[in-house]
Amino acid sequence: GAELGVLFRDAAALERASRIRTVVLDRTGTLTQGRLRVESVAAAAGMDEDSLLALAAAVEAGSEHPLGRALVAEANRRNLAVPQATGFRATPGRGIAAQVQGRTILVGSAAFLAAELGLDAGKLGRTQAVAGLTPVLIAADGALIGSVGLGDTLREEARAAIAELRQLGLEPVILSGDLAAPTQRVAAQLGIE
Repeated sequence: GAELGVLFRDAAALERASRIRTVVLDRTGTLTQGRLRVESVAAAAGMDEDSLLALAAAVEAGSEHPLGRALVAEANRRNLAVPQATGFRATPGRGIAAQVQGRTILVGSAAFLAAELGLDAGKLGRTQAVAGLTPVLIAADGALIGSVGLGDTLREEARAAIAELRQLGLEPVILSGDLAAPTQRVAAQLGIE
């Protein structure tokens, strides 16, 4: 264990480790790379994908949140002209609002848009959630204008690590505070029930 950087407090802990039958793993950053990317964009009628992404990126431009960084990265990848935003108001863990080109833009979860505007995610957000993506909803001046589905990539060694755990007679389990659908998507990719 010491050669691999594993330290045991005492011999009793090492003995108890021999009775372990289940290994509980986090999803993000453990089984996946932890770098979200845009996998789908659904714009409402009258809105095109690039305009939707530009507005979302404007609101998220200064964000350190992985969801916000993914939106900004996609706008940069597409070489979009991202307007300036002002008057930021963040609700931790839910979303952010700002003024962009004279419009009030909200970017966040379905719960955030429901609480702030009484909006239902509708088909735009549910389709992405069913596909195992993390939906980010975008509203302008009180109306839902689109959603973006974010996904994460499995770590290269994840499949081999899960197979090795199973060879040792251990059952891998994912325990995550993230949305259920993206977690179930990763579990299915790795054959974790």
